[in-house]
Amino acid sequence: MPTRRLRRTLVAPSRTLHLVTLLALVAGPAAAALQAPEKASLALQADRTSYTPGDAGRLTALVHIESGWHVNSHHPTYEYLIPTELQVELPAGWPAPELTYPEPEIARFTFADEPLSVYQGEVPIVAAFRVPPAAASGEVTVAVTLTYQACNDTQCLPPVQHTETLALRVSSGGAANAGAPPARAQQAPPGTATAPPPAAEHPPPPLLWMLGLALLGGLILNAMPCVLPVLSIK
Repeated sequence: MPTRRLRRTLVAPSRTLHLVTLLALVAGPAAAALQAPEKASLALQADRTSYTPGDAGRLTALVHIESGWHVNSHHPTYEYLIPTELQVELPAGWPAPELTYPEPEIARFTFADEPLSVYQGEVPIVAAFRVPPAAASGEVTVAVTLTYQACNDTQCLPPVQHTETLALRVSSGGAANAGAPPARAQQAPPGTATAPPPAAEHPPPPLLWMLGLALLGGLILNAMPCVLPVLSIK
């Protein structure tokens, strides 16, 4: 009897381990499938190639939103909507950055009765920072995390967090960084028509020029064949 109990004790953990392994294999792809697709990309750009200790700098996070999608602005129309937020993780000992979000667009969508405050197209978010005077020379890594919720005219996806990193160099002799991100592309809200540009105003033609055209038209009319018989009668 003790031998049988020992065998059962040894077999039971083995079956449990196989079951846990099987569940992990099944849950892995399922969890990956539940992740929300990303409808926005994030590109980082510093305004200088390097910074001297004590310098002020700017980091631009350019958010590119796929066509046909939008995200809520940093201050959404309603409190229950998820705002678009940027978190900039600077090295330890650096002052907290000052973030500047662009002006939102006010757009109408079929799922909302009121216009919503959103971002569309390319959205630059600027983080102003200052290098501590006692910062050591070398490269430091800055982590930037974007939190947003993408929606189109019929649905909203689960919130997404996207993180990118950028290396900043602390040294003398830095220069302005070429290839700064472009300005935000303004888009018309869905369902609205863009008004055509106003036509250029032309000054009225002079009076003598109009009289000359009238005289020329009368001569041509009198020279036409259908008018010649009338002239003979006259």
